[in-house]
Amino acid sequence: KLGENGAKVIINASHEESAVNTVVELKNAGIDAISSIFDVSDKDAVVNAFAEIRKNVGDVTILVNNAGISPKRNNTAIPVHEMEYDEWLRVMDINLNGAFLCCKEVIPAMIEKRRGKIINIESASARVYTNFTSSHYITSKAGLIGFTHALCGELAKYGINCNSIAPGKVWTDMARTMPKEMNDAIAQTVPMKRLAQPEEIAEAAFFLASQSSSYMNGATLDVNGGWFMN
Repeated sequence: KLGENGAKVIINASHEESAVNTVVELKNAGIDAISSIFDVSDKDAVVNAFAEIRKNVGDVTILVNNAGISPKRNNTAIPVHEMEYDEWLRVMDINLNGAFLCCKEVIPAMIEKRRGKIINIESASARVYTNFTSSHYITSKAGLIGFTHALCGELAKYGINCNSIAPGKVWTDMARTMPKEMNDAIAQTVPMKRLAQPEEIAEAAFFLASQSSSYMNGATLDVNGGWFMN
């Protein structure tokens, strides 16, 4: 969506194949795109990757923190008392710490230019409890809400907009790994009786990245088909 409207898109993934395939798909659609392969939870890798991006492409003006994992066991949530500490840390490292590390790399240039857009992808699970997801995922996404507020408080005076999106269940690869009956059960809890399509989240991200949202800051857009009503 951003690429269709003139943005040069940098696709991040920790596995080269998935990123390269996405770049090929975008280029075939006439979108200017490249890949950058690194694990967002690896501090040194993040620093090195953004140094390369600045050298070869330029400063990042729109950052979408979209990396996230939601591990389960036998397709069910992991209770706190059964969760290993390493499992907890891995989710925090990717879902929350990764956003922190990426923000650190783009904020200095945004402050200097007095403009920029930071968009954090949270989850409806951070807004209302669900037993479909585990505590590490819920907590990491709730942390992104607070992080978004902190970013807004610090950066709004520099003309930087920091907002977030809290999607409901989206029909992504993560959803496809779950049994059909589980996805159907989740859909039945949504007033619209279906999961979101990825394009519907992209529309919200595009709005937050555009000048149409110039006076929005520190906000969370709930895109969940009515599952959570604030």
